[in-house]
Amino acid sequence: MSDDGGLQRSSFGTGIGSYPGFYRAIPRTSMPYGQAMAILYLAECRPAPTTESAAGGRSLRVRSPIAIEREHGGESMRLVSVEVDGQERPGAVVAGQDGVDRVLDLGAITGCATLAELLADDAALAAARAAVGRADGALLPLLADVRLAPPVRPGKILCLGYNYAGHSEAGLGPEAPPYPNVFIKTPNTINGPRDQVVMPRAATDVDYEGEIAVVIGRTARDVDEADAMAHVAGYTLFNDVSDRGWQNRASQWALGKSVDGFGPLGPWVVTTDEVPDLPGRQMEVERDGVVTVLASTDAMVFGVAFLVHYLSQVITLQPGDIISTGTPARSAEAQAAHVPLAHGDTVTVRVTGLGELTTTFVSMEETS
Repeated sequence: MSDDGGLQRSSFGTGIGSYPGFYRAIPRTSMPYGQAMAILYLAECRPAPTTESAAGGRSLRVRSPIAIEREHGGESMRLVSVEVDGQERPGAVVAGQDGVDRVLDLGAITGCATLAELLADDAALAAARAAVGRADGALLPLLADVRLAPPVRPGKILCLGYNYAGHSEAGLGPEAPPYPNVFIKTPNTINGPRDQVVMPRAATDVDYEGEIAVVIGRTARDVDEADAMAHVAGYTLFNDVSDRGWQNRASQWALGKSVDGFGPLGPWVVTTDEVPDLPGRQMEVERDGVVTVLASTDAMVFGVAFLVHYLSQVITLQPGDIISTGTPARSAEAQAAHVPLAHGDTVTVRVTGLGELTTTFVSMEETS
């Protein structure tokens, strides 16, 4: 985004498809920048058509990333972070009439530099929603041609162990745990939704756990459970990758949980007005095309509102932080046939209404 005599130019850059001549006037008023951009977008935003994608004109069709029912009878607003020239910008996925997903730049429309900033701003969210409703998908860059970054860059990654009935029983016994079993992954684990997970040479027993991550939208400090959801921006998918060998060398899990890149996140955030809460959602996890987890979020032991309340009593939660709500138990067959992840393996996490996250695992020895 650049300034040129009162004009703002919106472009995702030549790397992923730009809009020549995509200019509109910004009034010199005291109105917040995001609101001004939203009004102008709704009134006159019509990017100049472009027929050439960043991939040299190829038209790459992409199946909408989850082949299960959409909620609320329509398309959910899917908010993403897109990397352009080394910078991450907020965007939204827009489904074209041809069924191919495209990306709308929300940075120029809302004035927000990051998705976490956008999620924390009611006016920016309203502007984003209005822009998505107005957008002509045929004129936008293809989702397949952009690099998706992790939707947020959390300062804190708070994870739940044994938070699903079945998994809890297997790990802790038949009685539900009296308190959440919380552990921390470090921010260096966060990986983009299309990025490979590189297993280091020291890896011993790499394993996966498909989970739903709660994205914090507003600072939460010692909040009541009744008010907790007001601090939640939305939900995304998370793969809590671990090295069980390193994890089990000592009583503390930190090293096995915090290997570089061992936290694929995304592909997008679905906001709480689209998905108010998690009960009743189906989760499916596949390894190399074989379903290893098929569960309902109804089996979750501690719900989202309680977790935000509980954690915020002792840890201040900031916008962009995530709470990963735990993984269900695997099928008996998958548990009995545990084999560490190997070079070329893929893991896919799907949740009703939240999307699909597929990650390929590669060995550092094979890639160096």
